[in-house]
Amino acid sequence: MKNNPFIFIGILLLLVGCNNNSSNEPVKEEKEIDPFSLVIEGDKKIFQEDESIQISAYLKYIGEKDIELTPLPNITIVIRNYDGGNVIEEIDFNDMKTTMKNGEKFTQTLSNINLEPGKYDAFVQTSPLSVGSRQFSLSSAPINFEVKN
Repeated sequence: MKNNPFIFIGILLLLVGCNNNSSNEPVKEEKEIDPFSLVIEGDKKIFQEDESIQISAYLKYIGEKDIELTPLPNITIVIRNYDGGNVIEEIDFNDMKTTMKNGEKFTQTLSNINLEPGKYDAFVQTSPLSVGSRQFSLSSAPINFEVKN
């Protein structure tokens, strides 16, 4: 009977250890400002030094009527060094157009990115754009990830 606390503690430590793997699930940040949703996603939080990193982002139109964007916005994914804030990569979206329909998305996926060990963050932002008389300049909250050696 005296060994029961040790068995309980052992099982508890095993469960806590298994639960740490959940920290390496995909990461996602979304910002909604009517009539848009701006999203950035990473495939996981922790990478090994030689492992390929994938980051995706999109601007989705969630309004009802078709719209015209003026001027055509630049949408950029920015990757920064977390500690110093230095920009490592800035990648603009391709295949942009001036009109959007309900549910339509402009997307960009970055794959095969290799970074040195360290902590990083990534976010997506737009240049100023107008829809009718409304003006927008959108930026998502950053997702955080780490590269370990």
